[in-house]
Amino acid sequence: METRSPLLAALMQSQDQIRRQTDLSNRTSLQASANSRILAASDDPLAASEANAIQARMDRIAVFQSNVTQVKARIDSGSNTLKTIGNLADQASNIASSVDYSSTSSLQLAVSQVDSLLEQIVQAANFKSLNVPVLGGGAGIEPVIVTRDSLGKISSVTLAQTGEAGAVLVGEGGQTNPGAADGASILGPSTAGGKSLIDSVIALRNALGARDQAAVVTSQTGITAGRTRAIEASGELGVQSQYLDQVGDILAQNGLDAQERLSAIKDIDLAQATIDLQAQANQLRLTLAATTRMFDNSLLDFLR
Repeated sequence: METRSPLLAALMQSQDQIRRQTDLSNRTSLQASANSRILAASDDPLAASEANAIQARMDRIAVFQSNVTQVKARIDSGSNTLKTIGNLADQASNIASSVDYSSTSSLQLAVSQVDSLLEQIVQAANFKSLNVPVLGGGAGIEPVIVTRDSLGKISSVTLAQTGEAGAVLVGEGGQTNPGAADGASILGPSTAGGKSLIDSVIALRNALGARDQAAVVTSQTGITAGRTRAIEASGELGVQSQYLDQVGDILAQNGLDAQERLSAIKDIDLAQATIDLQAQANQLRLTLAATTRMFDNSLLDFLR
């Protein structure tokens, strides 16, 4: 036993050394393939803590960027929708200005064209982005609720009070509301007892059908006022969109800065890692060779 105990102790020590060298070699190889340090609190507590904090901040920035993208898409859609509604209403007014009241066919064509534009206006007003109407905050509630006559023509509309969606965080200390385009307010009557923009288009169509030129002029006045409000609201949304562009740029730069700092902590020198890996492989071979010679010599002594 006296001759075997030193041999067993030496073999166990050698085995432990081989294991540590193998682990180190595997770790270096993994870091070289990923071009990134494997940071553990036991290795470098300060660097590991900073790396975790930076990664957490990068994760928050990614959430903010996603929010900015979604909110901006909704605001841009709202702005474009209001422009579209204003332009469609303007087309309807122009059609009425060029109609020949002495010609039945001209009037019928004008009525048909205005009715088609009316349908397009309602469709645009109820457009959805991310499954939520861009001119209202309520999912599942259309901003413009239509009533039709027995022929399927739009006879009246109701502007739904859809409310506002909750504020969405787009950055530390900054919030914006994705329900900024309030369709009921923008498209509603400009004065108490007046007609909404869509009601004015309905009235224009009916006035053309009745050859009522005075009512046509009144309807055109209502359309002009409603179109102006829609275009102004579209411009206000455009300002919000520009603000979100600036927020997005700041977030992108913050993300780049954080990534640069994280890389400074975690990135490795690939050339040095290759040298270390070769040195570790050489050391492992030497340890294995020494262990083999020690075992062979001890076995010969035992056999003698």
